[in-house]
Order: sequence, then C-alpha cells, then structure tokens
Amino acid sequence: MQLKLKRSQRTGGMLGGKVIFALDARTDLSPDEKGLVNKYGFGKLVVYDSEARKKHGEAAYGHFDEGTSSTIGRSLWKNARGLASAAMMSLSLRVTVESLMSGQHIECKDLDELLGS
Repeated sequence: MQLKLKRSQRTGGMLGGKVIFALDARTDLSPDEKGLVNKYGFGKLVVYDSEARKKHGEAAYGHFDEGTSSTIGRSLWKNARGLASAAMMSLSLRVTVESLMSGQHIECKDLDELLGS
C-alpha cells in the first residue's frame, strides 16, 4: 500500500489576494489489498473527521434532542435548526478509506488547518 500526498497552493478570493492551500491524497492498493477492503467492508471506515464536522454533528443531535421534548412550535424550530446543522455537517471534511482510494482533494484557508488534516 502506498499513500501519495501532493501539496499545492493557489490564489483565490474575489480579488485573488488570498492564498488557498490544497492537499491531494490517494492510496494505491494492490489487487489483494483492494480485495481485503471489499471483503471486510473497510471502504466506509472513517480515517479523519474535521473539527467542524464534529461540532455541527453535536449541534444537530442537540437540536433534535431538544425538539422531542418541546411544544409544537418550538419543536419545529429546533428540528429546522437540526436540519441546518446536519446540512453543514455533510459539507464538512470527512476522509474514508474509499475516498482515499478514489483520491481526496482538500482545500484550506490557512496552513495550520491543512497540517491538522
């Protein structure tokens, strides 16, 4: 198994003055290793979850939990907030074995965030 990493950067933003750091990650597996991943169902195994994803997941769970023991109006509001948090969670970074096998592209606004991923 090989893990191939490629770092890069580009300018972005409306005026092109911001630097965006990128990391491309990909695993090259032998046919035997691919067979084991498929056999044991490791494709969906989470390798990394960003802090933002964890935060939004906890918020969604909290909103849905509060919505179950509230009045109808408050319950609708809490469920709507839960859905919004769940949507934000789905947009946050999650790296799985399967995504590494197909290639994962990650972009960050600062280098510290990229080094943490």
